[in-house]
Formats: sequence, C-alpha cells, structure tokens
Amino acid sequence: MAKRLWKSGHVEKLLGMGNGSGKTLDSARNRGLLDIPFIRIGKRIRFDPDAVRKWLAEHTITPAVSERDSIDGRARQSRRLRA
Repeated sequence: MAKRLWKSGHVEKLLGMGNGSGKTLDSARNRGLLDIPFIRIGKRIRFDPDAVRKWLAEHTITPAVSERDSIDGRARQSRRLRA
C-alpha cells in the first residue's frame, strides 16, 4: 500500500499556523520563510509525513534553561543590582 501524503492544511495545523486552509503555509513556503520539504505533483503540493517529522525534529530548539527559570533569574538579578 502506498504511503499517504499530507496536504498543506494538515501540515499547517501540525505547525500551529494559520486556520488549517493551507494558504498560510503555502505563502510562507513560496516566500522562502520555510524550507520544509515538499513534493510537487502537477500543480499540487504534498508533504511526506516522515520528511515533515524529520524536519520538525531538526528545527526543534530545546533551551538549556527553561523560560521560567530565565525570567525568574533576571528578576532576581535586577533586584540585586538596585539594592
């Protein structure tokens, strides 16, 4: 059985952008803002689920310090500087 390819709207929802119509993702891709791999079939654009997952893993940033610790640390430091 052939692997099912994803439409732009599905990938858009997965990325949490736009309203799921696919237009926001297509626009960002066309303007070069996203280098997400895609497959062109005639005029249609489709996405290989494995390639999208790999791209997401490669573009996921895990901060060494959590955002909360960073904010708390800055607040404490600024209080110390004022004293």
